[in-house]
Parts: sequence; C-alpha cells; structure tokens
Amino acid sequence: MLLPNQNKFLAYIERYRSPRTKDTYQVHLEQFAALGFAEPHTIDDVEMFVDALRQKDLQATSINSYLRTLRRYLNWSHSRLGTPKVPIQMLSANDPVHAVWTTEELDTLEQELDYRSTSPRYKILQRTHYMLRYTAMRAGEVFNLKWDQIYPDYIWLKNQNNWTIKTRKEAKIPICEKLALFLEGEQRCSTGYLQLANQDHFSELSHLTHSMKKFQREMKLDQPEPLKGYRSSVATELLSTTQNHVLVQHLLRHQHVATTQKYLNHTHLPLSDLVNQIGSNQGQIAQLVEQRTENQLREIRDLLDQLLSKSK
Repeated sequence: MLLPNQNKFLAYIERYRSPRTKDTYQVHLEQFAALGFAEPHTIDDVEMFVDALRQKDLQATSINSYLRTLRRYLNWSHSRLGTPKVPIQMLSANDPVHAVWTTEELDTLEQELDYRSTSPRYKILQRTHYMLRYTAMRAGEVFNLKWDQIYPDYIWLKNQNNWTIKTRKEAKIPICEKLALFLEGEQRCSTGYLQLANQDHFSELSHLTHSMKKFQREMKLDQPEPLKGYRSSVATELLSTTQNHVLVQHLLRHQHVATTQKYLNHTHLPLSDLVNQIGSNQGQIAQLVEQRTENQLREIRDLLDQLLSKSK
C-alpha cells in the first residue's frame, strides 16, 4: 500500500539523496501507509504510527528514524501540494555511551594481528585494523576501498557505481607515518584493499564484522562494537590529546560537532590531569596581570608627558 503522493516524493528524493536513502524512505512510508490513514494527515495519525512502532519493541532512536522520514514527506507535501502542515516532535532518547578501547588495548590487538597475519583471514583483519585505527574511516568505507584510491600521503575516498559514501561527499583522508609504513609492506592487487592477491576476501561487510567480533572474543576485548568501536576509540583518544572538538570533527567528517560528541566516551578522558592543572598557572597569571598593568601605566605616563609638552 502506498501513500497518494509517495512516488512523486521518492522521485524528488532520488535527485538529491543516495539510492539507499530512497529505499529506506520507501520502507518507512509503506509501513505508515499500511495503517490506512486518510489524507490530509494529522498529528493523531503520527501518534498512532508511533504506538504501532512501539508494539514492535523498537527503541526511541529507531522510531525517530521513521519520524524523520515522515516529517520530510509531510513537509514536502505541504510546500509542494499545499497540504496542512503537521508538526512532528522527535522522541527523547538518551544517547548510549560508546564503549571504546584504550590505546594499550588497541596495541594488543595490533600486535596479535601482526603475529597472525600469515593466515589469509587474519591478514584481512590486520588490514582492516590498521585502516580503521589510523584514519577513523567508517567500516563500510574501508570495506569498499580500492587500492587505486590509496596514494602515498592520502586516501581519496570516492563514490562508486555500486556504493556511495554515507554523506555522499568525497574526501581526502591524510595517511600518518605508521599507516604509510604498513601500506608499503603490503602486496597490492588491482582490486579492493581488503582483497588478497589469491582472491581471498569477505563477500559481505557483515561477514567481516562477525570475523572481527570472533577475534575480539578470543582476545577478551569484545566490549566495543566490532569495527564501529574503532571510530569512537580514535575520537576519544584524539580528544584526550588535542582537546579540540573541531579538529576531531573534521577528521571524522561530521557536519556538526554535536555528532562528534556522541562518539566520545568521556569516562576515558584524563579529567584528573585536567583538574590538576587548576591553580597550577596562578603564578604565571598573576605575573601577566602585573606586567599588563605596568604597561598600561607606562602608556598613560607617556600620554601625560605628551600633553604636558604640548601645553608648554
């Protein structure tokens, strides 16, 4: 069952968003249409839709995904077709704290993968680890990465025929010295970064995720979500060293810094070190204030001397 103007809306969306986004919108709208609401839609229809989604045991964040689709459709219908405007409020949901690895735990994973890399499976996991840890790329981006996109100093992340970047924005991602050294020792082929010369590879991202999860359990480091845990771990590590949200935001390629903050696990930040700095610069501050006061007094005396000289 379809909404009366659903196809027109999806055709509009297809011009500006990825095919994957269009498919998601279509699924969401079909579930809304299945409830058989008559147009024009009202806020009561939206509330009944939310109740139906709750009966499926969906969390607030998942329900909000449906609501964002519905809000975009109704706003489009209002602006293009003149239907009544329907205000939609998102459900309140507490963002979960992302579990992260410490630097020592990441080093442990890396050392073990280096040791096991003679096996094709662990060689692929090793390549995945290095790319995720030292670039903060998304798992899907690494899975679809090609060797011809990897240059000595940067990675040119580009949209492909059968896959698009989440933000649809191409980007140049810098390569650090450690990753560059690792890539120099890798045997390249004409296909994907995670595909070995003997054609061994994972056919699906879910297979790679499952394999990484199994390895984490072997290492008793299975708390962070496989693959996704790297991104939040890198963000937290960089914030603890740079304390600059904006730089971390640009590295993660988030449009808004608020999105970056959701990736950060503040329980792993060195707050004790930060607290210890309180009061440590009081002597320097007092010295600067005293010096600034002397400079201001000197400027005032010079100005008075100039006035006196003119009066004479």
